[in-house]
Amino acid sequence: MGKRGHVGGYLRDAFEVYVEAHFKKKAAEWAPLFELDGEQKPIGELIGSLRSCTDIMPGDLCDQLELPLGSRYSKGVRVVESQLKA
Repeated sequence: MGKRGHVGGYLRDAFEVYVEAHFKKKAAEWAPLFELDGEQKPIGELIGSLRSCTDIMPGDLCDQLELPLGSRYSKGVRVVESQLKA
């Protein structure tokens, strides 16, 4: 499902909103759904879409995920995946 390289901004934005809503919660409280265009979708769809994304995350998102500045969305997705499996 994912593609290598640039991923549409609407998916990156959805990931940022999801992380902002969950990063202060315990892993068990992270929702299995995210919102896209007013619809609830499984977070696995978003993760799959961003798994190979080479776009660089904004600094505040890197901070929230405790990643170095300049980290790519693919790395951020791995952090979220690990939280969902915890």
